[in-house]
Amino acid sequence: MSEQDSHSRTAHTPHDDQELPSSSDIAALTRRKVIIGGGVLAAAVATSAYAFTHQEVEITVNGKPTKIRSNARIKDLIAALNIPTKPGNLMSVTGALLQEAQGYPYSVVLNGEKLDFDDAALWRPVAHQRIEILDGENKTEPFTSEESMLAPKLEHRHGDAKRLGCVSYVTQWPQAGKIQKRTGKISGEVVENDVIVPAKNCIVTTKPIVPDNNGKGVGISFDDGPSVYTERYLAILRDHHVHATFFNIGRNVDMYPKLAQQLLAQGHHIASHTYTHPPLNKRNQEQVQDELREAAASISKATDVATTMLRPPYGAFNLNVWLATGGLISSEIMWTHDTFDWKQPGVDAIVNRALDNITPGSVILMHDGGGKRDQDLEALPRILQGLKAKGLQPMSIHELLASDSGIPREIADGVARMPEQCVWPTELA
Repeated sequence: MSEQDSHSRTAHTPHDDQELPSSSDIAALTRRKVIIGGGVLAAAVATSAYAFTHQEVEITVNGKPTKIRSNARIKDLIAALNIPTKPGNLMSVTGALLQEAQGYPYSVVLNGEKLDFDDAALWRPVAHQRIEILDGENKTEPFTSEESMLAPKLEHRHGDAKRLGCVSYVTQWPQAGKIQKRTGKISGEVVENDVIVPAKNCIVTTKPIVPDNNGKGVGISFDDGPSVYTERYLAILRDHHVHATFFNIGRNVDMYPKLAQQLLAQGHHIASHTYTHPPLNKRNQEQVQDELREAAASISKATDVATTMLRPPYGAFNLNVWLATGGLISSEIMWTHDTFDWKQPGVDAIVNRALDNITPGSVILMHDGGGKRDQDLEALPRILQGLKAKGLQPMSIHELLASDSGIPREIADGVARMPEQCVWPTELA
């Protein structure tokens, strides 16, 4: 190796007594660079934030154009523009004056919408906003509260004031509301029954049946079955290609379950006529509900039909009975044409009463049980023929209800049920 090469190498090699920088020295140097760099960045961010928060935006305050920095609050506006505001008063829970000028210090309307005081305190200006700063409102004293249920009531409406209605049904299921009892912590005053969530009343509507599109339907119904006459009725209806609704008594269904099944198999419909056929307006709430519940259970056991449609015995039904039902039914079906067949007035009389002044949407009442029905059996073919001769179409009550789109389908099918969250009313509206 030459002397020059040896000198060159020696020049780039540390002397044996020179120390290399330690790892801690290197780390410290690195930290200094980071701190210095971070400080520069932080200074830049701070400068940017300062510029942003001190940037002015133009808004309109109480009708006058005003420039204000972008981080201003309502109190800054009041101070900067010397806006006079009169604070509200502190009031008791009953509305009595407790202390003057101890209410909210100001109120704010932003772009035409009044702000809650807490929201107003969070306000920041945005260009072109319109803000009004007004006198403060009264503040209610602190209070303790207790909530309880607000029961709904039963409300009755008529779907057509000019025409007699033969069907009543629930058009709005009831929902409970909430009331609050408030006790002032300063005054000790008490406010009872302050409504915080309104109750939703149960609405029962009575209306005539009006088939859509000028339909010609007339409802055929039989009460008091099943009976020893049921199969003969079914044969006549089958021969005339007509369906009917049978309002059956629960205990009769228990006696003749196969007849109830047979009428369904032939396309007819079944509904409740209570369990023992009492006048419901002469029964208490417990008895009414027992009649409805037991009849529904008998029909369901025999046919798997869970009906909530009722034909009340003797037509003895009113709003107090509706209250007593406890929501176990959804509809009450009356009639427009009573044949008075239960009096056995003669075949001609039964036919005439069924067809006299009959119009689309009418409901004919006949009986399948409860006495001798021979006159009915002889009258039924003539009634069906007479309806068709008038251009009318005999059908079941269920079919007739379904032809009126103003009646909900669940009501027409007789299966509407009160939702579980509902609370049935105990008094009338």
